Amino acid sequence: MHVPLPISNRMNRKLNLFLSELNIPPKPIPTDDNEKLFDQLREKVLKMFSLQKHLKKKELEKKKFEEALEEKKQLAAHTPVKDEDPHGHPQHPHPHPHAHPHPHQ
Repeated sequence: MHVPLPISNRMNRKLNLFLSELNIPPKPIPTDDNEKLFDQLREKVLKMFSLQKHLKKKELEKKKFEEALEEKKQLAAHTPVKDEDPHGHPQHPHPHPHAHPHPHQ
């Protein structure tokens, strides 16, 4: 007979529910081959659960990065270009008439 995997009761219930949805009996006919296959299946389903959880976490991270990027794009769209003053007017390329171009004059 199969030995329960060292998992939480909650995860065990989730695993058993998933297997029952696939019409897999909770206790297969106890032969060595059946037990080995059943245990392998359980392990693979647990790995799938883990991958799903990891994928969901990464999708949330991606969504946050995309939102932050969109926020930066919107901010950049409302930020004046270097050659413009804060009101969007072009800055004058020549210095102030009273400014000295060379400090030693």
